[in-house]
Amino acid sequence: MPITRKGSARKLDRAPGVVVHILTDGDAITLVTVDMEPGSTVPSHTHVNEQTGTLLSGRLQFDIGDETIDLQPGDAWMIPPNVRHEARAIDRCAIIEAFSPPREDWR
Repeated sequence: MPITRKGSARKLDRAPGVVVHILTDGDAITLVTVDMEPGSTVPSHTHVNEQTGTLLSGRLQFDIGDETIDLQPGDAWMIPPNVRHEARAIDRCAIIEAFSPPREDWR
């Protein structure tokens, strides 16, 4: 059973001010935390993965499809596969997300 100890997760610089920590990456799911600096943006994109997550801290503005949503800590989202989305950090944000199938492009 793979265990990732605190501080040992592989890091991926996703965009300026956006760091993804890959906690687990299995046959059916990828689990990550994301740290976003205030004002940072994950640019608009799509992928084949279903994506779900929750905002642990900070304030986040998310464009999902044609909808813009302002998120507060404790809010959660589900993005279907191939739906365009973009995220902007209003404050410093801590996020946890899961992707299924796993993110092959992050391996």
